[in-house]
Amino acid sequence: MLKNKRVSKMLSLLIIMIMVLGNFTSIVNAQENQIDSAKVELQKEASEKIQLEVKTDLEKEGLAEVLVYMKEQADTEMVAKATKAAVSNY
Repeated sequence: MLKNKRVSKMLSLLIIMIMVLGNFTSIVNAQENQIDSAKVELQKEASEKIQLEVKTDLEKEGLAEVLVYMKEQADTEMVAKATKAAVSNY
């Protein structure tokens, strides 16, 4: 019984450490010996997708009317069916 508690505690500690360290890997990534924040990279990428006209309208008026085109769209019908099937099993 004592061994089982010890193994359980060690396994719990290992899982906690993996979860905590896993969060830090998404914050920073290395590229060519430079450490850049992942958020800054995503911010740059997102700002390049916004047209200049929208940016100027936002600066002038604070509001802009836009139409968003999505490359991919989720199949909500499939998700609903899968969820319904999963829930009906319980």
